[in-house]
Amino acid sequence: MMTQDKLDFFIMAKPEIKTLADLKGKVLGISYPGSTTHLVAESMLRHFGLEPGRDVSLLPTGDNPARLAALEGNRVAAIIATPPYNIIAPTKGLKVLLWARDFVAIPQNAVIVTDKKLQQAPDQVKRMIKGTIEGLQFIRRDKEESIDIAVKWMQLDRPKVKAVLESVFPLYSSDGSMTDQALQAALDVELQRGKIEKKVAINEIANGALLQEAQKELGIR
Repeated sequence: MMTQDKLDFFIMAKPEIKTLADLKGKVLGISYPGSTTHLVAESMLRHFGLEPGRDVSLLPTGDNPARLAALEGNRVAAIIATPPYNIIAPTKGLKVLLWARDFVAIPQNAVIVTDKKLQQAPDQVKRMIKGTIEGLQFIRRDKEESIDIAVKWMQLDRPKVKAVLESVFPLYSSDGSMTDQALQAALDVELQRGKIEKKVAINEIANGALLQEAQKELGIR
């Protein structure tokens, strides 16, 4: 199952960077090599005809706060970031340049288990799937209460938390469904990154049987 079928990453930049093309010859901050920020950076740059490492340098600069510090300290011209930094950006004189979800069609979060776990405890896995689906439906049905919970968890003021969540609510799946298109896109990216030429079928990496059972038991399908 997928809990988040769209990416919540974006490129945050200095005001003088107007378009992604303005990053040519400059440095883009990521967390570390092989991370999702690395994947997003490469995918976004290539989408706009820029070759990572040649046209734009990628610099590992750590977590979100460290990447922000690198941007404010002029070590990089832009960074890959995630909420709540889209809300923080304007207060720092920075701006969100582009959202990855508008250009890169791969999922962000999924439920992953081993074959051994599926064989030994399928009911436990299905109960976890059902509980997760109920959580996904709750945040869609009760957004204001979801915001209240997040305020306590994030320990931030409510207006800021509400602004952050309103930017990510649309990214969440309603019932954990996985599309072949999303799975194939994720698979293609990983095969390309790993320089693997072998053909891999979707049914070798994904099994939606327990998800379908859980959805049926919850009266969704």
